[in-house]
Amino acid sequence: MSRLLAGLTLLLALATPAWAQEPASELLLVHGEAATPADLRRAQRLLTLQGAGRFELDELTPWTELVPADGLGGAAPRVGCAPGSTLRAAASLEAELDTARSAIEFGRNEVAIDALTAVAAALPCAGEPLTDELLARLWFLTGAVGFLEGRADLSRAGFSRTILADTSVAFDDLFPATVHDALLSAKEEVLERPRARVVTWTGAEVRLDGRLVPVEDGVGRVQARVGPRLVQVTEGGRTRSVLVDLSAVPVVDGVATLVVVDAAGLDRALRVLSRDEDPWLADARAAVLALLAERGEPYGTLVASRADRPRDERPLTALDVVTASTGPYRARTSRADAFGRRARISLSPFYRALDRPGESALHYGGLEAVGWVPVHWLVRAGFGVRWAVTPRPPPEGKAVCCSTLEISPRVRLERGAGSVRPFGELGFLLFWPAARTEAAPPGPLDVAAGFDLGGGLLLTPGEARRVGLGIAGFGGAIAGLGPMASLRLSVELRF
Repeated sequence: MSRLLAGLTLLLALATPAWAQEPASELLLVHGEAATPADLRRAQRLLTLQGAGRFELDELTPWTELVPADGLGGAAPRVGCAPGSTLRAAASLEAELDTARSAIEFGRNEVAIDALTAVAAALPCAGEPLTDELLARLWFLTGAVGFLEGRADLSRAGFSRTILADTSVAFDDLFPATVHDALLSAKEEVLERPRARVVTWTGAEVRLDGRLVPVEDGVGRVQARVGPRLVQVTEGGRTRSVLVDLSAVPVVDGVATLVVVDAAGLDRALRVLSRDEDPWLADARAAVLALLAERGEPYGTLVASRADRPRDERPLTALDVVTASTGPYRARTSRADAFGRRARISLSPFYRALDRPGESALHYGGLEAVGWVPVHWLVRAGFGVRWAVTPRPPPEGKAVCCSTLEISPRVRLERGAGSVRPFGELGFLLFWPAARTEAAPPGPLDVAAGFDLGGGLLLTPGEARRVGLGIAGFGGAIAGLGPMASLRLSVELRF
């Protein structure tokens, strides 16, 4: 009977799919001094001390990886100057607009359309700041010549971008009044568009369709109507131009559609996020969540592991792009949830049958306490203490029979997330039975060794995952005595 039970428990252990895990989906953003292994190890220790649990170093992401190479971030599509292209001066583009207007004046509308298309294509290569008047003129001429040629798509796009650049365009006597009627119709449509949030955390000057983004205390913010826009960043005498389509992504309240940021600005924004109250908290949240959205991260955790972190900054801050919020850390399901990542203690009654060759089997009952600590998202190490006793009559010359004190180092492979967690477990046993004679206490020579191997299921009800209820079966052997099988019920409490 005991051999059959041992075989069944061993089969259960081998069939336990403890390694079947979902891929990690939680971004752990480390805000430290430098992206060095020592810095990541400090963040790893901080996660454990703050109750987030045990994570591997390769699961941690240095905050510097969030700094965009071109200084622009967010989910809005962007088109920059093609490599090897010539940068264009503002005066050069202005001259081409004059040429296009002259072509329209002489009735050469197709020539004008080609010239205006070339100017529009050169905007991402503008090497100098452009004014909103220049851009409004470009798009007005494009819309007007499209209207004259009966090209509704070209006319609509040109007039819409005219209003985005400047809502008050002066009347041009070159064109009939019907052109301005069409412009007014486009204006009504543009003014009804929703607005996209644009945030800047940089020391550079940022222009949106030729107008400077207002800056206060180093932070810029503007609510821009959706549509294709020209963004220019000027720093150190150099200007970078990028075409950004603000209408290509859904407008989410609290998440910036476009963010302009450098390393110093992102460092400051991350410091603001770690505080409960700050005048720039909403703008810092919008910028950082926009960078996460561009990476495709729905949520993450900011780990403030800097040595200069003051007391009013949280060590762990939750980042949630879906709900556009940040705040105190809350466990998210990834490879392991809070129950899988944290240390816990297990209390268990158990039953054991020991099969002795040529003798009757011994049946034990007892209690076990095990402390478990995570060493990997899949692996846990434990150390247990057991007291077991059998109710059989004592043999001749002894007052009590067969009680044992046992210590057991253990290793477990366990699924790290979910309400039902299969696991496999291996333990080594060292135990001291009762003395060989009534008067002699057990000594070092009375120790015996063994092992047990098995598996089971752990149930963790509720969203908080604070308590686990488990059942497991084991098979093994004790040196010099024989094979054994055991059944264990457990209650596990996480810290």
